[in-house]
Amino acid sequence: MAIKRIKSFLFRLKKKIIIFFKSSYRKKRREKIVFVLSTGRCGSTSITRMFNQHQKFTAFHEVIPELIKLSTKLAENPNTKIEVYNELKSIFRKRKWEGKKKQVLIHSDHRMWNLVEFLSDYFPNSLFIHLMRNPYDSVQSFLPRGWYTEKDNRIENNFGQFRLKGDKIGAMSSAEWKNYSRLEKCTWYWDYVNTRIENQLKDLKKERVEVIKLENIQEDMNEIIKNKFGISPDFKFSNIVTNRGKYDIKNSVEDEQVKNALQKVGTGFYLRYYK
Repeated sequence: MAIKRIKSFLFRLKKKIIIFFKSSYRKKRREKIVFVLSTGRCGSTSITRMFNQHQKFTAFHEVIPELIKLSTKLAENPNTKIEVYNELKSIFRKRKWEGKKKQVLIHSDHRMWNLVEFLSDYFPNSLFIHLMRNPYDSVQSFLPRGWYTEKDNRIENNFGQFRLKGDKIGAMSSAEWKNYSRLEKCTWYWDYVNTRIENQLKDLKKERVEVIKLENIQEDMNEIIKNKFGISPDFKFSNIVTNRGKYDIKNSVEDEQVKNALQKVGTGFYLRYYK
């Protein structure tokens, strides 16, 4: 037992030493890095695992928990931008660069949806992927997970506590938001976040932006990503369906109901991508 404990201690110590001597994100900020932006519930875990199928990439999914609060803080109070950006700089100054030599880091995190301005400037060689999923299946995934319910607001649920709310970000009055059904709130969220991502990415050079749809994720990865990074034609990304469970059972909400909600609360994003 003593030998096992010593080996375990030495293993942990070795890992700490390696991490200690690694460069920070700030020192590596001119390296190539990819940010996957989305609403969540749209393949953000799957795309991470698909990237990790090739040795050129090291991909992570939602590994910076501070973003949960920071992105909503910025959305609700735009005048805190300098404060939020300074906090982000502090995070990347302390965080160790996880990639191996010549690897491209991938960060898939739906809380980066409104951080394009900061990320594109701080990481000048960064690339962005707008990962999207059709509104019908997205809303079908949001609803059974308790989005916009009392349970969603519990303080121990960080994602729920800091979930976007239309009145809190100034998109509408409190009375209007209160009158939205849960279906309409989930539909509004899908439309708002996707539209904001789209608008921010318009400010970047085209070569820094790609769009991937969950419905075509394997085809898109094998066409867009392989061409973008010069990956051998012989290599094939395989789709990995992840993060499914008891919630992923078709509920009683019909596509027509989502479509009606989009017409009421949406801005037309779905018409550009999912007619």
